[in-house]
Amino acid sequence: MKHNVVAFLMLIAVSCLSSMSVYGHLYGSLIDTASWKLEPSRLACKLWQPVPSYGTAVFYRRAGEQMKFYLDSQRKIKFAKKARIFSAPPAWMHGKRDNPIATVKESNGFRPILIDHNLASLVMAELQRGRIAVVEHSGWYTNHLVEIEVSSINFTKAYEGFVACLADLLPANFDQLERTTFYFRVGMHWLERSYRDRIKMISEYIAVDKSVARIYVDGHTDNLGRTGENWDLSRRRAEVVKEIMLSEGIPEDMIVLRYHGEHYPVAKNNSARNRAKNRRVTLRLEKG
Repeated sequence: MKHNVVAFLMLIAVSCLSSMSVYGHLYGSLIDTASWKLEPSRLACKLWQPVPSYGTAVFYRRAGEQMKFYLDSQRKIKFAKKARIFSAPPAWMHGKRDNPIATVKESNGFRPILIDHNLASLVMAELQRGRIAVVEHSGWYTNHLVEIEVSSINFTKAYEGFVACLADLLPANFDQLERTTFYFRVGMHWLERSYRDRIKMISEYIAVDKSVARIYVDGHTDNLGRTGENWDLSRRRAEVVKEIMLSEGIPEDMIVLRYHGEHYPVAKNNSARNRAKNRRVTLRLEKG
């Protein structure tokens, strides 16, 4: 009898140690406090939910890029491993089961989860169905897990605003438009039609992003011809770009015009292919 009691106590101890090997915390909004917030602009669309005591869950799409979903944590993740993403039925969906979405790699730091467009769309679709999006990832210390519940309460109206924002996004962002190179044929200074479309896109962008203060326009040539002729050709190339910029509504006081002739080549002028790289006008946006 004594041996049986000892064995029973040892079994209880082992069970307790096993259950404590992974410790977790659950974070999520209550039904009456769950909310979605929308930050719309033509530069980026952000739809996010505050997660009390944890941070935020965010759907984000920048102009010219695809949508992403990420978690921002108030505490730093130090032991990144693998995160599990799934959807769970709310209390009123009796008899429904969890739906697995993906297992993804985590990141150390304050943004442990960042997933691409395809997975972000799946998470959004589950919220549209009225389900809870759940992310289980590594916590603050060894053998610690946190589970984040993203509620679908009040999601529908916010989602409609998000879709409207997406439809109004600019076609490109600052990083994509910051530097542009226009190439020219030998001895020519007229600009091809496709480049004009690029200038129109830049004009539309700076009309929205008021942080752009200057646009540098630099004309260049290859080393064919005399130095004085090349200097004048680089000026004419830069000026034709400027004229098109003005016709698209870009303010003249934003434009800084410069021309350099055959100086500052980007490739050695030792072949037709390399010289073609040097017959150019570069356009660079600078923020104030």
